[in-house]
Amino acid sequence: LIDFFNLDNALYIITSSYVDDKIIENILKKYKIRILDIRSLYDFTSNRKILRSKLEDFIFENVYNAIIPSEPYSFEYGELKPTEKIVSQIQAFNQAPSEKPEDYCKNLKNIPSGKEHSKEYEEKCFKILHFLFNNDLVNWQIQNKTNSGLDIFDLIARITEKSIFFSKLKDEFSSKYIVFEFKNYSVKIPPSTVYTTERYLFKSALRNIAIIISKLGPEQNTMKAAGGSLIENGKLILFLTDKDLCEMLSLKIKGEDFYFKLEQIVDDFLMKIDRN
Repeated sequence: LIDFFNLDNALYIITSSYVDDKIIENILKKYKIRILDIRSLYDFTSNRKILRSKLEDFIFENVYNAIIPSEPYSFEYGELKPTEKIVSQIQAFNQAPSEKPEDYCKNLKNIPSGKEHSKEYEEKCFKILHFLFNNDLVNWQIQNKTNSGLDIFDLIARITEKSIFFSKLKDEFSSKYIVFEFKNYSVKIPPSTVYTTERYLFKSALRNIAIIISKLGPEQNTMKAAGGSLIENGKLILFLTDKDLCEMLSLKIKGEDFYFKLEQIVDDFLMKIDRN
Protein backbone atom coordinates (compact mmCIF):
# COMPACT_ATOMS: atom_id res chain seq x y z
CA LEU A 1 0.00 0.00 0.00
CA ILE A 2 2.83 2.41 0.80
CA ASP A 3 4.08 2.00 -2.78
CA PHE A 4 0.78 3.33 -4.08
CA PHE A 5 0.93 6.72 -2.38
CA ASN A 6 3.29 9.53 -1.53
CA LEU A 7 2.89 9.79 2.23
CA ASP A 8 5.02 12.96 2.52
CA ASN A 9 6.87 11.64 5.58
CA ALA A 10 3.60 11.49 7.53
CA LEU A 11 3.04 8.79 10.16
CA TYR A 12 0.36 6.25 9.29
CA ILE A 13 -1.11 3.20 10.98
CA ILE A 14 -2.60 0.77 8.46
CA THR A 15 -4.85 -1.87 10.00
CA SER A 16 -7.17 -4.61 8.75
CA SER A 17 -9.55 -3.84 11.62
CA TYR A 18 -12.38 -1.35 11.82
CA VAL A 19 -11.49 1.79 13.83
CA ASP A 20 -14.15 4.14 15.14
CA ASP A 21 -14.09 7.60 13.55
CA LYS A 22 -13.76 9.32 16.94
CA ILE A 23 -10.65 7.28 17.76
CA ILE A 24 -9.16 8.19 14.38
CA GLU A 25 -9.82 11.87 15.06
CA ASN A 26 -8.37 11.73 18.59
CA ILE A 27 -5.20 9.91 17.50
CA LEU A 28 -4.65 12.43 14.73
CA LYS A 29 -5.21 15.38 17.06
CA LYS A 30 -3.09 14.04 19.92
CA TYR A 31 -0.25 12.21 18.15
CA LYS A 32 -0.40 13.50 14.57
CA ILE A 33 -0.79 9.91 13.36
CA ARG A 34 -3.26 9.08 10.62
CA ILE A 35 -5.11 5.76 10.74
CA LEU A 36 -6.21 3.86 7.63
CA ASP A 37 -8.56 1.04 8.64
CA ILE A 38 -10.31 -1.76 6.75
CA ARG A 39 -12.67 0.75 5.12
CA SER A 40 -9.79 2.60 3.51
CA LEU A 41 -8.24 -0.69 2.31
CA TYR A 42 -11.53 -1.53 0.62
CA ASP A 43 -11.58 1.93 -0.90
CA PHE A 44 -8.05 1.58 -2.28
CA THR A 45 -8.92 -1.78 -3.92
CA SER A 46 -12.37 -0.81 -5.17
CA ASN A 47 -11.44 -1.02 -8.86
CA ARG A 48 -8.65 -3.59 -8.59
CA LYS A 49 -10.22 -7.05 -8.63
CA ILE A 50 -6.99 -9.00 -8.07
CA LEU A 51 -5.92 -6.88 -5.10
CA ARG A 52 -9.44 -6.95 -3.67
CA SER A 53 -9.51 -10.73 -3.91
CA LYS A 54 -6.10 -11.02 -2.22
CA LEU A 55 -7.20 -8.61 0.51
CA GLU A 56 -10.34 -10.64 1.23
CA ASP A 57 -8.40 -13.91 1.17
CA PHE A 58 -5.96 -12.56 3.74
CA ILE A 59 -8.61 -11.01 5.97
CA PHE A 60 -10.90 -14.01 6.18
CA GLU A 61 -8.11 -16.49 6.69
CA ASN A 62 -6.04 -14.50 9.20
CA VAL A 63 -8.15 -11.85 10.95
CA TYR A 64 -10.32 -12.83 13.90
CA ASN A 65 -13.95 -11.69 13.52
CA ALA A 66 -13.12 -10.10 10.18
CA ILE A 67 -15.81 -7.93 8.62
CA ILE A 68 -16.44 -6.39 5.24
CA PRO A 69 -17.15 -2.67 5.80
CA SER A 70 -20.67 -1.50 5.04
CA GLU A 71 -20.11 2.16 5.93
CA PRO A 72 -17.82 4.74 4.29
CA TYR A 73 -14.38 5.83 5.40
CA SER A 74 -14.95 9.44 6.47
CA PHE A 75 -11.44 10.86 6.14
CA GLU A 76 -9.53 12.22 3.18
CA TYR A 77 -6.00 13.24 4.12
CA GLY A 78 -4.38 15.90 1.99
CA GLU A 79 -1.00 14.16 2.29
CA LEU A 80 -2.33 10.94 0.77
CA LYS A 81 -1.55 11.66 -2.87
CA PRO A 82 -1.42 9.06 -5.66
CA THR A 83 1.85 8.31 -7.39
CA GLU A 84 2.14 8.23 -11.17
CA LYS A 85 2.01 4.42 -11.15
CA ILE A 86 -1.52 3.87 -9.86
CA VAL A 87 -4.56 6.11 -9.91
CA SER A 88 -6.08 6.81 -6.51
CA GLN A 89 -9.37 5.13 -5.72
CA ILE A 90 -10.26 7.43 -2.80
CA GLN A 91 -13.66 8.54 -4.03
CA ALA A 92 -16.56 6.50 -2.75
CA PHE A 93 -15.54 6.88 0.88
CA ASN A 94 -15.80 10.66 0.97
CA GLN A 95 -19.60 10.73 0.99
CA ALA A 96 -22.27 9.17 3.16
CA PRO A 97 -24.23 6.39 1.43
CA SER A 98 -27.41 7.61 -0.22
CA GLU A 99 -29.34 4.51 0.80
CA LYS A 100 -29.52 2.82 4.19
CA PRO A 101 -30.16 -0.93 4.77
CA GLU A 102 -33.47 0.01 6.39
CA ASP A 103 -34.59 1.34 2.99
CA TYR A 104 -33.49 -1.63 0.88
CA CYS A 105 -36.72 -3.61 1.07
CA LYS A 106 -39.02 -0.67 0.54
CA ASN A 107 -37.06 0.24 -2.58
CA LEU A 108 -36.98 -3.40 -3.72
CA LYS A 109 -40.78 -3.65 -3.50
CA ASN A 110 -41.13 -0.48 -5.56
CA ILE A 111 -39.32 -2.01 -8.54
CA PRO A 112 -41.90 -3.09 -11.17
CA SER A 113 -41.76 -6.60 -12.59
CA GLY A 114 -40.46 -7.04 -16.11
CA LYS A 115 -37.30 -7.32 -18.16
CA GLU A 116 -36.89 -3.56 -18.50
CA HIS A 117 -36.39 -3.32 -14.73
CA SER A 118 -34.26 -6.46 -14.35
CA LYS A 119 -30.96 -4.57 -13.92
CA GLU A 120 -32.42 -2.43 -11.17
CA TYR A 121 -33.80 -5.55 -9.50
CA GLU A 122 -30.41 -7.29 -9.68
CA GLU A 123 -28.61 -4.33 -8.14
CA LYS A 124 -31.05 -4.07 -5.26
CA CYS A 125 -30.93 -7.81 -4.54
CA PHE A 126 -27.15 -7.67 -4.57
CA LYS A 127 -27.13 -4.87 -1.99
CA ILE A 128 -29.35 -6.92 0.31
CA LEU A 129 -27.30 -10.11 -0.15
CA HIS A 130 -24.05 -8.25 0.47
CA PHE A 131 -25.45 -6.73 3.65
CA LEU A 132 -26.74 -10.10 4.87
CA PHE A 133 -23.71 -12.23 3.99
CA ASN A 134 -20.78 -9.80 4.03
CA ASN A 135 -18.99 -12.00 6.57
CA ASP A 136 -19.93 -15.29 4.90
CA LEU A 137 -19.13 -14.78 1.24
CA VAL A 138 -16.22 -13.04 -0.49
CA ASN A 139 -14.94 -12.24 -3.97
CA TRP A 140 -18.40 -11.21 -5.17
CA GLN A 141 -18.49 -11.05 -8.97
CA ILE A 142 -21.45 -9.63 -10.88
CA GLN A 143 -22.27 -10.80 -14.43
CA ASN A 144 -19.37 -13.25 -14.37
CA LYS A 145 -18.62 -15.13 -17.62
CA THR A 146 -17.30 -18.68 -17.97
CA ASN A 147 -14.15 -19.21 -20.07
CA SER A 148 -16.20 -19.98 -23.17
CA GLY A 149 -18.19 -16.77 -22.73
CA LEU A 150 -21.40 -18.69 -23.35
CA ASP A 151 -22.65 -18.72 -19.75
CA ILE A 152 -23.05 -15.61 -17.59
CA PHE A 153 -24.02 -15.79 -13.92
CA ASP A 154 -25.91 -12.87 -12.43
CA LEU A 155 -23.71 -13.17 -9.34
CA ILE A 156 -21.18 -15.60 -7.92
CA ALA A 157 -19.33 -15.55 -4.58
CA ARG A 158 -16.95 -17.76 -2.63
CA ILE A 159 -17.84 -19.30 0.75
CA THR A 160 -15.52 -18.44 3.64
CA GLU A 161 -14.49 -20.90 6.33
CA LYS A 162 -15.99 -18.60 8.96
CA SER A 163 -19.54 -19.08 7.70
CA ILE A 164 -21.22 -21.81 9.76
CA PHE A 165 -24.34 -22.12 7.59
CA PHE A 166 -22.68 -21.94 4.17
CA SER A 167 -19.73 -24.08 5.28
CA LYS A 168 -22.20 -26.89 6.02
CA LEU A 169 -23.61 -26.58 2.51
CA LYS A 170 -20.08 -26.39 1.14
CA ASP A 171 -19.12 -29.69 2.76
CA GLU A 172 -22.40 -31.50 2.10
CA PHE A 173 -22.72 -30.49 -1.55
CA SER A 174 -19.03 -30.14 -2.55
CA SER A 175 -19.28 -26.50 -3.52
CA LYS A 176 -16.78 -23.74 -2.85
CA TYR A 177 -18.90 -21.16 -4.68
CA ILE A 178 -22.55 -20.08 -4.78
CA VAL A 179 -24.25 -18.84 -7.93
CA PHE A 180 -27.13 -16.35 -7.55
CA GLU A 181 -29.73 -15.71 -10.23
CA PHE A 182 -32.23 -12.83 -10.08
CA LYS A 183 -35.58 -13.18 -11.86
CA ASN A 184 -37.75 -10.07 -11.91
CA TYR A 185 -40.77 -12.00 -13.18
CA SER A 186 -44.42 -11.03 -12.77
CA VAL A 187 -45.27 -14.76 -12.56
CA LYS A 188 -43.83 -17.68 -10.62
CA ILE A 189 -40.58 -19.22 -11.85
CA PRO A 190 -41.18 -21.96 -14.48
CA PRO A 191 -39.24 -25.28 -14.59
CA SER A 192 -37.21 -24.07 -17.59
CA THR A 193 -35.32 -21.68 -15.29
CA VAL A 194 -34.01 -24.65 -13.30
CA TYR A 195 -32.70 -26.32 -16.45
CA THR A 196 -30.94 -23.10 -17.49
CA THR A 197 -29.41 -22.54 -14.05
CA GLU A 198 -28.35 -26.19 -13.86
CA ARG A 199 -26.03 -25.58 -16.83
CA TYR A 200 -24.05 -23.06 -14.77
CA LEU A 201 -23.32 -25.58 -12.04
CA PHE A 202 -20.30 -27.83 -12.35
CA LYS A 203 -19.21 -30.16 -9.55
CA SER A 204 -15.61 -30.52 -10.71
CA ALA A 205 -15.24 -26.72 -10.53
CA LEU A 206 -16.66 -26.75 -6.97
CA ARG A 207 -19.59 -24.71 -8.25
CA ASN A 208 -22.51 -26.85 -7.21
CA ILE A 209 -25.03 -24.59 -5.42
CA ALA A 210 -27.37 -21.96 -6.86
CA ILE A 211 -29.94 -19.67 -5.25
CA ILE A 212 -32.64 -18.21 -7.48
CA ILE A 213 -34.27 -15.03 -6.17
CA SER A 214 -37.61 -13.79 -7.49
CA LYS A 215 -40.69 -11.85 -6.47
CA LEU A 216 -43.16 -14.76 -6.33
CA GLY A 217 -41.05 -17.89 -5.96
CA PRO A 218 -41.23 -21.13 -8.00
CA GLU A 219 -44.10 -23.11 -9.47
CA GLN A 220 -44.77 -26.54 -7.97
CA ASN A 221 -43.31 -28.24 -11.04
CA THR A 222 -40.23 -26.04 -10.72
CA MET A 223 -39.62 -27.44 -7.24
CA LYS A 224 -39.92 -30.95 -8.71
CA ALA A 225 -37.37 -30.01 -11.40
CA ALA A 226 -34.97 -28.74 -8.71
CA GLY A 227 -35.46 -31.98 -6.78
CA GLY A 228 -34.64 -33.95 -9.92
CA SER A 229 -31.50 -31.90 -10.45
CA LEU A 230 -30.31 -32.81 -6.96
CA ILE A 231 -31.16 -36.51 -7.24
CA GLU A 232 -29.75 -37.02 -10.73
CA ASN A 233 -26.79 -34.64 -10.75
CA GLY A 234 -26.15 -33.68 -7.12
CA LYS A 235 -26.79 -29.98 -7.84
CA LEU A 236 -28.54 -27.95 -5.14
CA ILE A 237 -30.85 -25.23 -6.44
CA LEU A 238 -32.73 -23.20 -3.81
CA PHE A 239 -35.32 -20.44 -4.10
CA LEU A 240 -35.76 -17.19 -2.19
CA THR A 241 -38.47 -14.59 -2.63
CA ASP A 242 -38.36 -10.85 -2.00
CA LYS A 243 -40.33 -11.56 1.15
CA ASP A 244 -37.68 -14.01 2.37
CA LEU A 245 -34.91 -11.47 1.77
CA CYS A 246 -36.82 -8.76 3.60
CA GLU A 247 -37.56 -10.98 6.58
CA MET A 248 -33.87 -11.86 6.92
CA LEU A 249 -32.85 -8.24 6.44
CA SER A 250 -35.21 -7.09 9.18
CA LEU A 251 -33.82 -9.70 11.58
CA LYS A 252 -30.20 -8.75 10.88
CA ILE A 253 -30.91 -5.06 11.41
CA LYS A 254 -32.38 -5.97 14.80
CA GLY A 255 -29.30 -8.05 15.60
CA GLU A 256 -31.29 -11.30 15.61
CA ASP A 257 -30.52 -14.66 14.00
CA PHE A 258 -31.73 -14.76 10.40
CA TYR A 259 -30.02 -17.99 9.35
CA PHE A 260 -32.87 -20.09 10.69
CA LYS A 261 -34.89 -18.83 7.70
CA LEU A 262 -32.32 -20.31 5.30
CA GLU A 263 -32.12 -23.52 7.30
CA GLN A 264 -35.91 -23.74 7.14
CA ILE A 265 -35.86 -23.34 3.34
CA VAL A 266 -33.16 -26.01 2.92
CA ASP A 267 -34.92 -28.44 5.29
CA ASP A 268 -38.28 -27.93 3.61
CA PHE A 269 -36.76 -28.54 0.18
CA LEU A 270 -34.78 -31.65 1.14
CA MET A 271 -37.52 -33.28 3.17
CA LYS A 272 -40.09 -32.95 0.40
CA ILE A 273 -37.99 -34.34 -2.47
CA ASP A 274 -39.73 -37.23 -4.20
CA ARG A 275 -37.76 -39.99 -5.91
CA ASN A 276 -40.24 -39.74 -8.76
